[in-house]
Amino acid sequence: MTPEEYLAVPLAFTVEPIKGDDGRWRFRASYLELAGCSVESDLLTEAMYQLDRRRAVITLNLLARNQSPPCPRPPVGYGVYEARELIESLTVAGGA
Repeated sequence: MTPEEYLAVPLAFTVEPIKGDDGRWRFRASYLELAGCSVESDLLTEAMYQLDRRRAVITLNLLARNQSPPCPRPPVGYGVYEARELIESLTVAGGA
């Protein structure tokens, strides 16, 4: 599979409100099927954006080490194009 196909695999995720040490509420978003893939943000939309970027970085790092990212179900066809754009943005941004 290509990196784009791995990123087009739909993974289960959660989003939960959490109270920070400073007493402010934030969002924690995590992919349940990808170890270490979790982010926190004040905004839900930003948490989801950062979660997708974190997933891409973890996936590309696994592939670079010749390890297979989780693939619990087949890729979604239309997601391959979006994944390609995400990978290109990571390259331009210097790896997120």
